[in-house]
Amino acid sequence: MKIFCIKVSVLTTLLCSFLYPQYYLNRKIAVSDEAGNQIVITVDSTIHENYGLKFPYTYKISISQGSSGLKAFRKFFNSMNWSQLPDKTVNDFFNGIDAVRFDYTSNIAYVSAAFHSVTDSLFIKITDNQNNNVLAGFAGICKYYDNRKAVVTCSADDWHMHFSNYFIESLIYFRQYNLWVTAGIVTDSGWCDNQTWQQIQTQLNLGFVEATSHSRNHLFVPYNNTEYEVQGSKEDIINNLNLPSLFKRGNKEYVYVWIAPYGQYNDSIDYYVSKNQYLTSRLTNNNYYIFSNWEDNKNKFAAVGVSYEMGEASWGGVHDLDTLNNTFNTVFEKGEIYHLMFHPHVLNQYNSWNDGYVIDHLQHISNRKNIWYVGLGHLYLYRLLEYDEPQVSVDDEIVLMPSYFFEQNYPNPFNPLTKIKYSIQNTECVTIKILDILGNEIETIVNEVKPVGTYEVTWNAANLPSGVYFYRIRAGSFIDTKKMILLK
Repeated sequence: MKIFCIKVSVLTTLLCSFLYPQYYLNRKIAVSDEAGNQIVITVDSTIHENYGLKFPYTYKISISQGSSGLKAFRKFFNSMNWSQLPDKTVNDFFNGIDAVRFDYTSNIAYVSAAFHSVTDSLFIKITDNQNNNVLAGFAGICKYYDNRKAVVTCSADDWHMHFSNYFIESLIYFRQYNLWVTAGIVTDSGWCDNQTWQQIQTQLNLGFVEATSHSRNHLFVPYNNTEYEVQGSKEDIINNLNLPSLFKRGNKEYVYVWIAPYGQYNDSIDYYVSKNQYLTSRLTNNNYYIFSNWEDNKNKFAAVGVSYEMGEASWGGVHDLDTLNNTFNTVFEKGEIYHLMFHPHVLNQYNSWNDGYVIDHLQHISNRKNIWYVGLGHLYLYRLLEYDEPQVSVDDEIVLMPSYFFEQNYPNPFNPLTKIKYSIQNTECVTIKILDILGNEIETIVNEVKPVGTYEVTWNAANLPSGVYFYRIRAGSFIDTKKMILLK
């Protein structure tokens, strides 16, 4: 029998600890509270093997009212000596480390700890300043690391030998602001030579960079050999790089994210993304601020979009500081995920580093102590263990509405049918119009009031010639435009 304990008060959790000393948090983690003196967290061994789990998860541990001067310890074996965790406060800036933060006002210890490479168990205990064990109860996994209010993650496309110097330039700036960049690498030997692999390795060693797949040859869909592109690019990264310790378990290395070239995706790519144990795929649809859903039959998360692409790319991008900052402010206040995407060569092409808005925006979103700064892969690795247990804080829970999103059409290129998927967060009058390359309106395919939800519409271009077209959505104040290719 599975017993789910959701923390609503210190007393409730302590009662759960005594009445139910062994229970499951979700399908992946079992927890044992031994009379409230020691907590043992055991992860599913297959999950541990497939994904490494070297990024620390934050566990909520209830402590008695009026506590002070407590310490937290962890170990991985019964026979192992206890190791004290560094004690952090809300005034410290830290991300992705093993640590503890005591909130004596809310009677909660936020214990952040990763799993060990050779065992599936993690032992935690809380003591007073005389090293006596104190009564503590397991209350769940925090939605975000260290129970932060919101998340910032950044991703960048097209790392290959022609754009490598642009990547290095961009990473210098992002690293100065302690911002992680999830970098999509085009890995075929015609794109990535030995010198480029060495440059990528140097940047990985400097920190704040996640290496991810961006295919072997950066093709439009459909691929002639999808397995070669999806599986092969992951193999290239593992074979050519020594990944940082947070992406390893012993000698096994992990690539968590597939970044889709041109933001294009189809069922064949999805199959090989699942088969090769990527956690998720990153597309290019804007206004995406929430976690994607877990797909149980595929053992991965659905593809994710971005909040905005920053830059002046011809295919779209935001280079208005007020728009970027205001969007971040809204995401932060809602406690959601701000995902900033960019192409380093575009920022270089338009001399964006000297055009105040880029640096000003990085300054605006960075170095905040109540935000979790993380690579996209580790964000979803964390979600992997946390996602299917409802998270209830000691304070009233904030109910978040789903955000707008407007996906890239599929298939693309297409002939003559293509599908367009979108989601709205309020009851809105929605219009979707088709435009030609000159911006002339060709057809309105949606024009009606829609309630909150996700929708899909099919467009038939049988009567139009091959070429580039655009489709534009307007839903209330939300407007977005994307490009598609009709190929007959």
